[in-house]
Amino acid sequence: MVTNLKFMLLACTAMLAGCARFVSKPLSPATSASDFDSRRLSSPELRVALTSEGIALGPRWSLTQLTAAARQLNPDLAVLRARVQTAEGALQTAGERPNPVLSFKPGYNSSTPGIPPWMIEPGLDITIETSGKRDARRAEAAAKVRVARLDLEAAVWKVRGDVRRARSSTCG
Repeated sequence: MVTNLKFMLLACTAMLAGCARFVSKPLSPATSASDFDSRRLSSPELRVALTSEGIALGPRWSLTQLTAAARQLNPDLAVLRARVQTAEGALQTAGERPNPVLSFKPGYNSSTPGIPPWMIEPGLDITIETSGKRDARRAEAAAKVRVARLDLEAAVWKVRGDVRRARSSTCG
């Protein structure tokens, strides 16, 4: 009975050690809209981002500066950057091995007289992957990362072309 109690205490401790803490970050449409509307070429955040990229700002905006500003401010590029980060996270996850599962279920044993027939039966499920499934999962995730990066690069070139066309049509 004492060893069963120790085992249960150890099992509960192991389960609680694996718990993750969730921090809620609710979205506010009003805040998102005001952040979107406050984006300007003269904003200090944009200037800091451009100088961190090594782009010097002068009195007039050059094509390089406008393109870099468009890369920072374009919401479509922000979505594509998030997709790249998601694909990179999936790549990391694809390489992980599955965790073993420890479970407890009720059992009934009527063959032993003198002790209560009800008991708790522990079970351990260990997944063994065969046939290179993990490597195939990792290769698929790596291909998705490449696709996401190429989509981002194509969108960056489209934004650059849009900036170039807009600048040439306004400058003469």
